[in-house]
Amino acid sequence: MTEIQALLLLKASLESSDLHGVESLLAEDCVYVSTGRGTIARNKIESIEFLSAMTDSIKADRVPVICRVMHIAEVYEDDALFREGRVGLTVAYDEGDTYAYMLFVDLNDDGRIERIVSSQENYTIEYDDLRLSLDESPYRFKTVPHTVKDWIAALSIWLETDNLDVDDFTNILQRIQR
Repeated sequence: MTEIQALLLLKASLESSDLHGVESLLAEDCVYVSTGRGTIARNKIESIEFLSAMTDSIKADRVPVICRVMHIAEVYEDDALFREGRVGLTVAYDEGDTYAYMLFVDLNDDGRIERIVSSQENYTIEYDDLRLSLDESPYRFKTVPHTVKDWIAALSIWLETDNLDVDDFTNILQRIQR
């Protein structure tokens, strides 16, 4: 899994307040870190518990969550955690450009999320348009999905980018049925 795929899956999970399948995306030693509060979760189980509590609260309060893919365009602090070009999500609890925090992920060598960072650091950001463009390689799912994780990633990318080739999708389904 790529960083953008992991972000799109977290985006879908937060916006739907449903973490089904997210556990399989996390490394056993996955940590959840907040730049304001420090380490909140120290492993996969604690990370899922924290994310579950967050989505349960979102459901209970019926708060609409809007996540948007962005990248850092300018860094103001020399000791900032992230640099220009880093891709992440803004998380807002209302429509508009005002967001509550940014989420970033780090992946291990197996493509699993080993660190989720919730940041309120001050950056200039630019929102990314994931719709069809000439350079889609980071967003494309090029292999036939086999596992649940693969299917979630593929469907998330296809839905987010509005890049669903019906013939390609049908061919994948036919190959799986054989």
